[in-house]
Amino acid sequence: MGADSEMKSVYLASLREDWKSLTEFYEKHKNRLLTPMPVSKDTAFHMAVYSEDEKLLKDLLDSAQYLPTSLDHGHPINITNVHGNTPLHLAASRGNFEEVKLLVEESKKILVGEPENEKKDRMLMKNKYGETPLFRAAAFGQTYRQ
Repeated sequence: MGADSEMKSVYLASLREDWKSLTEFYEKHKNRLLTPMPVSKDTAFHMAVYSEDEKLLKDLLDSAQYLPTSLDHGHPINITNVHGNTPLHLAASRGNFEEVKLLVEESKKILVGEPENEKKDRMLMKNKYGETPLFRAAAFGQTYRQ
């Protein structure tokens, strides 16, 4: 099976919300964690947020330490989809605060040693519509409840 057809099958599994198949695929093909899906350009990290499976997201974040960084995006969690959304944009708009917390903590780890202005820029990354993760959370009516 070629790379394109593999990713197409993963994409179709995500449309069916077949998170088990998605998890199994990425366990076998860690090198595909950064490969964007057809159409949406979501990565495995975006899909983990859609799944609302915090363990899946945590496992992927743990695997990310072995992945190469992109010159354009830095850490894999900063890779954007077709709308310019990072996984943090999606988690914030969906109101999944545990996933937001995981992503923010991961961002803190990768920002160690960077100048303060770059740290803020990464946390306030805007999508193609000029929206930050915080803006998306507010726009979708998400509030934090303990």
